[in-house]
Amino acid sequence: MTTTRKLSNCAMQSILTIRSWNATRTDKRLSREQTSLHNAKRGSMRTRKDLVDRKGSSLAEINRVANEARAYHYAHTVPYIHKGPGVLPATLAERYMEAMRRLREEFDIFADDFEHEYPRLIEGAKIDLNGAFDPGDYPDPLIIRDRFGIDIKLIPFPDMDGSSIAADQSVVDMLAESAAELEHQAMETVTSGCYAKLQDVVTSMRDGIKKYSVTSAGKVRSPFRDTLINNVHDVISVLSDLNLAEDPTLEALRADTEQALNRVSAGSLRTSETEREALAAKADAILSRMAGYCGSK
Repeated sequence: MTTTRKLSNCAMQSILTIRSWNATRTDKRLSREQTSLHNAKRGSMRTRKDLVDRKGSSLAEINRVANEARAYHYAHTVPYIHKGPGVLPATLAERYMEAMRRLREEFDIFADDFEHEYPRLIEGAKIDLNGAFDPGDYPDPLIIRDRFGIDIKLIPFPDMDGSSIAADQSVVDMLAESAAELEHQAMETVTSGCYAKLQDVVTSMRDGIKKYSVTSAGKVRSPFRDTLINNVHDVISVLSDLNLAEDPTLEALRADTEQALNRVSAGSLRTSETEREALAAKADAILSRMAGYCGSK
């Protein structure tokens, strides 16, 4: 892989942080009681409590939006550091921030709703949990809203080659060499992440359609959802932007995957065994070519 592009010129780092109160708690007292009751090994049993009635609250909607935000973030960025920032191409930044703004607004609406529901939910928990209710499990109503939030930080990549540092030329040259090596390693990490994204969705698609079958009685075995195909479309729609190194092999694999899905839908795959077999064969061929870049699955 060779490229003259720098991450500082074509991408940025995006850090997504989601805060949410999970409304569960491990009850140590009840855990000890259950352990003693069943004469079990100490520490081998844990009793977890749902602190509020989830069905009667906005928590489900909060979690749904949070999951959508995570999914969108992972789809439009490439991992750069384990559990750290994602690399966001400049060409996707405007679309990314608009989507995140919309998701954050929706999240905040449900978080505000939960803040208003919270006192009622605590009163309901006193009845539902009865003797297991412990007021110490619950954050103060005055601060519960602070437990929820979506934050996005965009951080530029430094363009640091040492040329602006007042030092001996030998030191400046060493810094420039180190910067070039780090840039190369970063681009390799991003490109590997792109291959992995494509491999994951193509593998899931292939496995899903291979497992799918219909008995002579019309019973479906191992059904799949439309997202099995939609997930592949989602990846190939942004992969050219994520391919910051302009890797020609990756682009060829993306294009071939797009061609393989031409005029194919989840509905048509469910009704045509021939179409499923043909697509699975194309997926196998694509994954075989990809194996040299990110291993086989």
